[in-house]
Amino acid sequence: MSSSLPPWQQAIYTQIGYAANPDIDSPSSTPQQPDPNFRPSTSNLTTPKTPKRRRAITDGERKALRAHAANSPNGKPRHQELGRWFESKYNHRLSQSTISTILGPKFAYLDSEN
Repeated sequence: MSSSLPPWQQAIYTQIGYAANPDIDSPSSTPQQPDPNFRPSTSNLTTPKTPKRRRAITDGERKALRAHAANSPNGKPRHQELGRWFESKYNHRLSQSTISTILGPKFAYLDSEN
């Protein structure tokens, strides 16, 4: 190693296999040939998830949910029960906040429509 280089830089050049002269950009030893049997590990790779597509809820579906909630034989149903009913009927899962919004005054106009 050249003594004009600081010790830390000499250590780096030694570790990566470059010549003592930092002006030389080629490795001091012959490059290693790639292993033809090398297979990268795929155990830490995951397949990307496809994002769920949003689907609009129609006024007819909202109306049906409000009617089901109002005409429930057991009194006022829980949002969880309404969510299960809606998913079984329309194959679309609703969040609790969406159910609250649909049952709230914002969509009360659906109750008076024919």
